Amino acid sequence: TALNHDYRFDSFVWAADNTARAKYVCANNAEHVEYYDAEVTSAFTAATCTADACTVYTATYDGHTGDKTVTDVGTALNHDYRFDSFVWAADNTAKAKLVCANDANHEKLVNATVTGETTAPTATEDGYTVYTATYEGQSENKTVVNEGSATGEVTPSDPFTPTDPTTPTDDGKIHGEHCFCYNVAEDSTMGSLIHFLCGLMCALLKLFSAIGVVG
Repeated sequence: TALNHDYRFDSFVWAADNTARAKYVCANNAEHVEYYDAEVTSAFTAATCTADACTVYTATYDGHTGDKTVTDVGTALNHDYRFDSFVWAADNTAKAKLVCANDANHEKLVNATVTGETTAPTATEDGYTVYTATYEGQSENKTVVNEGSATGEVTPSDPFTPTDPTTPTDDGKIHGEHCFCYNVAEDSTMGSLIHFLCGLMCALLKLFSAIGVVG
């Protein structure tokens, strides 16, 4: 009694042009094979920094499916890192942030060179340090102020030196050590007034001495 054919799905057979046929083999005799054209769709995936572009072909026939992936070898973009900014740490070290031009999600941090220049505090201004980060021609400054470091002490830049009491002043008068203006600086309105009054008193004393009013 003839058994008749009992064809059952075996696999998909792909051609060089990425078309496909469904292969059916008879369960009663494996030498009996039939092929049927399958429907093929495709999905393309573009290349990334690390992966080549590829196309996934999907064959379907009578409820069966099979995939074939074709890779475009050598199409990976590779990373193209470019300087973006400096990232400062709490200890005033810095890293250069590099972002890939092909995929902004790809970034990395590399150590930057940091130098510092400190300015000492003055009586009214806090001291501070200017840190400079550099990386491959890029640079950025960060100023850190030492809060509360101002000294509050005023140091005269040109301290007053008393005039020799035996040296005549501009008006020709000689002020002795008895003059209360001897140790008073003349670099202010009050100082000038004191010296003027002292000179006037000295002149009066000389006059009174000359006419015998005082000895």
